[in-house]
Amino acid sequence: MRQLDVSGSAAAARRAASDEMFKHVFLTGPPGVGKTTLVQKACEALVSSGTAVGGFYTEEVREGGRRVGFDVVTVTGERAHLSRVRDLAAPSGGGREYAVGQYVVDLASFEKVALPLFRNVSLKLALIKRSQ
Repeated sequence: MRQLDVSGSAAAARRAASDEMFKHVFLTGPPGVGKTTLVQKACEALVSSGTAVGGFYTEEVREGGRRVGFDVVTVTGERAHLSRVRDLAAPSGGGREYAVGQYVVDLASFEKVALPLFRNVSLKLALIKRSQ
């Protein structure tokens, strides 16, 4: 796998999107280093250059300085709950509850926003962000 250092550069983001061999970009790093910001900036640069962009990223949700969960956000700005800490999660309504650590996953909300994006297979670049 090749690595790409886009360093927030719009030109590098355009090169990555135009390179037929470059299909996936994986961003890893500890919380707070700027992975989400880089994904947002890269998407903005690609859209402004006329490149078709689709997909989603996750964004931390904080209340009173405390992380309470994550939202899934499409590159077009649609937002939905991905997870919340157990004490703030909406009741499951008797259905199966999915949890990752202290977070309860809102599977229905995630699927409503994210799954339709996987139907567009014509995109040439995938950005995947993961916290370590």
